[in-house]
Amino acid sequence: IEAALAQAHALLHEILIRVECDGKAQTLVMSARARLGAGDCVQARALLQEARTALRRAQLTHQDADLKGLAREIDATEQLQMERLFCDAQEERKRLLTNQGEVHLTDASAAMAALDMVKARALLQAARVKFEQAAAPVQLFEEISGMLQRINEAEELMQRKAEIQAQRHQDLSEGQLHLHEARRALEAGDEENVANSILSAKALLQVAKEAFWRAHNSAMDEQVERLEKDIELAQLHEQHRLEAC
Repeated sequence: IEAALAQAHALLHEILIRVECDGKAQTLVMSARARLGAGDCVQARALLQEARTALRRAQLTHQDADLKGLAREIDATEQLQMERLFCDAQEERKRLLTNQGEVHLTDASAAMAALDMVKARALLQAARVKFEQAAAPVQLFEEISGMLQRINEAEELMQRKAEIQAQRHQDLSEGQLHLHEARRALEAGDEENVANSILSAKALLQVAKEAFWRAHNSAMDEQVERLEKDIELAQLHEQHRLEAC
């Protein structure tokens, strides 16, 4: 009887341990599902592992299918979270690249305003690279194209202005040269060829005035007027000389 009681007591103790472990495992599984529902896969997996340990201690295997199913749910949730993180990272990268490209556009506009077209063109190229990496909206590429068109037009205008300035500088130089030659022609005359000197000086002065007009330069007006008066004075002296003769 005592042996039977001892055996019964041992069996009862084993049953109680199994019931306790089974209850603990059930609680751990419920907690794991709750954490999984909250998106905490790490904690859910840890609770699942504790539940497995409790069931193994109690030598219970009737919940293995449930535990495996929960493990698959955790794996699937982790995979989905990783995919979402990857997508979020991609979107954040696109956003940052687009922002960097837009900063380049702003800087390019400032460079255009400062007539630094080389810098503006380089910034637009940098912006295009950023937008291509970000797969940015087509409107941003159209904005770059529009700015490049304005740069081309501005460069053509600047080139034309430079050519005009160079031509005016050349006309001014020619006018100064002819003015100097006119002065020398007037001063080189003697009594025998005063008339020819005056004619040469007047012709050269006219050429100089036309060059100054093409150069849109009035800085030489005073010298031109002075020479005109000297020519008139030389003409008057020559007229008096001829009358005296």
